[in-house]
Amino acid sequence: MNTRTNTRTRTYENQANLPRLPIPTLPETTKRFLECVQPLLSPDQYAETKVIVKSFLSDKKSSNAAPALQALLEVYDAQGSESADANANAASNNYNTDVIDLDKDVNMKSDGNGSGNGSGTPAVGSYIEEFWNDAYLAPDASVVMNLNPFFLLEDDPDAKVKSGGRGDGHGGRGRGGQLRQHQIQITRASSLAFNSLKFAASLKNEQTKPDIFKGTALCMDQFRSLFGSCRVPRGERDMVEVDVDSDHVVVLYRNQFYYFRALWTAEEAGEDDNGNDNDNDNGNGLAKVAVSEADIQQILTSIVEDGNKIPLSTSIQTALGAFTTLPRKAWAKCREQLIQHSEDNASAMEVMDSALFVLVLDDYAPENIHDAAANMLHGTNNMMRRGGEVGGKGYGYGYGDAKFPSPSMDTDISSSGVGIGKVAGQFSNLAVSNHGFSNGTGNGTATVGDEAQFSTEYQGGTCCNRWYDKLQIIVCSDGSAGINFEHSAIDGHTALRFASDVYAQTVVSFAKSITKSVYTHGCPIPNIIDAEVLRAAETNKEKKGIIGGRKRELFDTNPKKIDFDIAENLKDTLFHAEATLGDALDADASYVLEFTNFGKNLIVGNKLSPDSVVQMSIILAYYRLYGEIVSSYEPVLTKAFYHGRTEAMRSTTMKAANLCKCWMNRMSTKNDKLNALRDATKYHSKKVKEAIGGNGVDRHLYALKCIGEKNGLPPHEFFKSDAWKALNHTILSTSNCGNPALRLFGFGPVTYDGFGIGYIIKDNGVQYAISSKHRQTRRYAHAIHQTLCEIGELLEPLTSQELGHHRSTHTSKEIAKVLKTAPAASSKKSLTTSGNEDVQFADGWDDTYGDTIQVPPSPQRSVSSSSSSRFPSGSSFVGISRQKTSTRNLIKKVGKKISDRA
Repeated sequence: MNTRTNTRTRTYENQANLPRLPIPTLPETTKRFLECVQPLLSPDQYAETKVIVKSFLSDKKSSNAAPALQALLEVYDAQGSESADANANAASNNYNTDVIDLDKDVNMKSDGNGSGNGSGTPAVGSYIEEFWNDAYLAPDASVVMNLNPFFLLEDDPDAKVKSGGRGDGHGGRGRGGQLRQHQIQITRASSLAFNSLKFAASLKNEQTKPDIFKGTALCMDQFRSLFGSCRVPRGERDMVEVDVDSDHVVVLYRNQFYYFRALWTAEEAGEDDNGNDNDNDNGNGLAKVAVSEADIQQILTSIVEDGNKIPLSTSIQTALGAFTTLPRKAWAKCREQLIQHSEDNASAMEVMDSALFVLVLDDYAPENIHDAAANMLHGTNNMMRRGGEVGGKGYGYGYGDAKFPSPSMDTDISSSGVGIGKVAGQFSNLAVSNHGFSNGTGNGTATVGDEAQFSTEYQGGTCCNRWYDKLQIIVCSDGSAGINFEHSAIDGHTALRFASDVYAQTVVSFAKSITKSVYTHGCPIPNIIDAEVLRAAETNKEKKGIIGGRKRELFDTNPKKIDFDIAENLKDTLFHAEATLGDALDADASYVLEFTNFGKNLIVGNKLSPDSVVQMSIILAYYRLYGEIVSSYEPVLTKAFYHGRTEAMRSTTMKAANLCKCWMNRMSTKNDKLNALRDATKYHSKKVKEAIGGNGVDRHLYALKCIGEKNGLPPHEFFKSDAWKALNHTILSTSNCGNPALRLFGFGPVTYDGFGIGYIIKDNGVQYAISSKHRQTRRYAHAIHQTLCEIGELLEPLTSQELGHHRSTHTSKEIAKVLKTAPAASSKKSLTTSGNEDVQFADGWDDTYGDTIQVPPSPQRSVSSSSSSRFPSGSSFVGISRQKTSTRNLIKKVGKKISDRA
């Protein structure tokens, strides 16, 4: 019997002590609102806005004015707080339950599966939570480019697995290169999947260390929705479902669906957290990873070999991933028809919904960093036909030279109507569609024959090889990899922690492989992710399923293919969904700016905030290009509060507007510009700190608007004003999220005429991933580059070195005496505590959405000390997701082993 000591860290141990998000006062919020909108309005509009705000604030008679709405919001928040405490106390007495139903309506009764608080009233994590969740889940728009962000990871630390060929026009593909590329891809994908499974097991066991920033605990609630979660389309409002018993991974390859089981649950492993037989099945045991990295390589190799048997022209006809790109109501209708068509479809959909995550293998190698970013954001649009490959414009290069075509011998046709023939005699000045022809340019020599020869045109890009309702790990054929995540349940900071730990573990594993011959009795390099691996292949081989002294059924980790039976009318809808998606992708203009002249080090050395400087570069570049001051948005982390997510920082302040005018004034001196930059960044940092403390503008005013709607009240004139519309028409949607594990972070614009700008500030550079729809993204990126170069000219270099000659006439004793009497070097102090009042910024920009300061702890709640979590499974809560009944027994029966298929 294993008698090891239980020393695990409880992931959610700090939840009970987190303060609730405060509701700001009305005078504070309205004052900040006027400050935010002033640079966006004309003097006359601003004067009118002040009158409207005064009426909204002082009207104590109208039920839809600010005082009445504030009173309703405070009562709502107080009721939610009481329910939260009651749920926490109930949970401490009954920690383990099977189902949580996280209902949308705070007054809706629980379905009886959760323990609740006895009153049937779900808890409210904060005054904004229900309304913010609706803002994500209620809109009908497609999530592609409108909601889901992406990460592009840095290359694998092992040079043999690094992505190669980007920029050479061929993606590293040559004769015999098909197998090599898949080996690189499979190796990288196996590493990422294996470490992701370890992270998932660690979370299930609550061994993942909680986030703590500068001594302040951060809310970990979003991690409950990281794995096994799915955004499910509904008629009026989507829902995020979380399967807490999820144990399998779905794999997408060439529009085909596979899955394999990968995690032992604590009960299946037959061992509790003290190493004892878990005969009472009380659920307190440890989940374990059931496959090794080598096992996953074999699984993925089988999947790739099986997937290559079917040409893309066939697999695209059942590429159900295109459905997840539809408007949500249309997707809900298609999903219901698909489920009702057959029981097999319903079971297959359960497998998709309940997977830990989706591992996407793209049969595509991006040619440059811009294509890599676009592929992670939305995939590629690459029209093809049989016969060979023809280069196309845009994100449609894929496989390189046509003399080395893909296994299905498909032809690339330009998605924009401009086909560049590479294969003489096969295809020339023509780009076609199922419904006609369009002019193109090319150097081929073939002539156009009967139109029927082009009727086999189909989508050969990666855009349909996706499942946007879930967390996706995407690996290209050259080994480049990234993440596209469903954003309604988790924010970038949560996804960043996951990506960082997984990438860091790959670095640790590589380091251990180097030193394994040196440290024969245990490597001193610690693991980043704490999770045990118990290979199912070993336990199945000799013990015939006997684990922990008890007989278990064999744990089947063989990959199985998921087949859907698609009705003919749905095939038409699927085709139309893909065509519509192609339009959206053609409208996107993604561009990457990798600025390397300077970064955090130089900016901090000049006593400026890095995040504030980058924000000013974005606003100033837009003004340089268009001569306009426009609304900007930067989400700032509020996870220091219970169920905190983000607050909006409106970076376009009067100080920023003054900077723009000063900078572009030909009469301004360098000193004038530097002073204006310092004023603007200093004020930006001040407003960021206010937002981090829960004292922003957007969330409070939005909650007031929503609480009125919730109580059936008509909107006040304030919410119809030009100022309200101007503030919420965000042209520059920005976000700072990254660390050394990421090369890029990005997302789409939030308005038709806006830019989506994700950026990562590194020690000696800044990475921008910029996206827009039909705007000059590349030109705007160049304007940012020019602005940064000009800022750099104003900053003092960190060091100034001159080459000299050593001609000392002092004796060694004299030199020793000087050194001995010299004052001791003062300890390095943070710029925030140096006592210099001119430097007022926090330095938490590098791993949060904004600068971070400590939040004073709230008084201890009346929660049992034995409770490690505010809301463990079983509590009733108005959250974004609901835990569902386990589908493990059903999943075991879905699909056929690849080896058993004909």
